[in-house]
Amino acid sequence: MIKKKKLISSVGIGMCIANSMVMFITFLFAFFNGGFFAIQINLYSEALPELIIIPISIILSIYGLIQCIKN
Repeated sequence: MIKKKKLISSVGIGMCIANSMVMFITFLFAFFNGGFFAIQINLYSEALPELIIIPISIILSIYGLIQCIKN
């Protein structure tokens, strides 16, 4: 059971890091393009899966960070 919690925690922390990197890269694109960066969603019909995946990744990130702080 502990290995399962550790795996979920590690995945959550990994998702948190990945999300932070995406947000930082998006910020850099906007910063170096005059403060504007447009993102088109659903170009490849990926909007619905992202709508499901993003909240799950946020929940796993929070869980992973809480587990990391507890231990």
